[in-house]
Amino acid sequence: MKKIIVRADDLGYSEAVNYGIAKTVRQGIINNVSLMVNLPAANQGYQLFANSPCCLGLHVNISSGKPLSAAESIPTLVEGTVFKKSSVYNQAKTDVVAFEEAVQEVQKQLERFRELTGADPAYLDIHAVLSPNFIEAAKRIADQNGLPFFGIPSEKGMSINHQQIKLQIAAGENETELMQFFKTTVEDQDQTVPLLVYHPGFIDAVLIRNSSLVNKRVFETSFLTSKELIDYIQENDIHLLKLTDI
Repeated sequence: MKKIIVRADDLGYSEAVNYGIAKTVRQGIINNVSLMVNLPAANQGYQLFANSPCCLGLHVNISSGKPLSAAESIPTLVEGTVFKKSSVYNQAKTDVVAFEEAVQEVQKQLERFRELTGADPAYLDIHAVLSPNFIEAAKRIADQNGLPFFGIPSEKGMSINHQQIKLQIAAGENETELMQFFKTTVEDQDQTVPLLVYHPGFIDAVLIRNSSLVNKRVFETSFLTSKELIDYIQENDIHLLKLTDI
């Protein structure tokens, strides 16, 4: 039996993204979902999953929307009253994120997750920004609260409860390419469990105005709910793990 983890990121980004992710859970293979709690559609997104058995994590975000901290208390993370775009962080020659500011905002987002859901997240992961200080801040908060942390893709992978996991962003611009990537990942699997990250969703004005990832979300939604994929998983005895199973 092969084992694989599939995760959908960006719940809360917009209402259309929320509905797309919900479809991949109800009609597809997704059973791990990451919630962005600082955005206006966060509550609507959570309500779609309030009674769902899927594994819900915190998608820590410092590059979209408004912070939960007072903007003046986190100057390295904001432009005016909103977060800096991910490109500002990722294209900088040095790490522009102040570690303690990132710790403060990650803690605020963890507290908001608890207020919204009445529970701790099953895990923490990060959205879009590759800043070492941001990653380390998210990891610190996860460690302090006894929560698993999933950072950025790495060839060496990571160990969670003695299980090696390799995080990968799913590759492919359409259903055919996404299916080929999935099959290759399964066929090449060794003792390391792949964690494939997707960004399914539908399209609305909020997404078009704010995200560089638009059309691919629709193709991922179609792929993750496709009969071809579901049949392939069943025929090849592939077990879809929740992150709480690790």
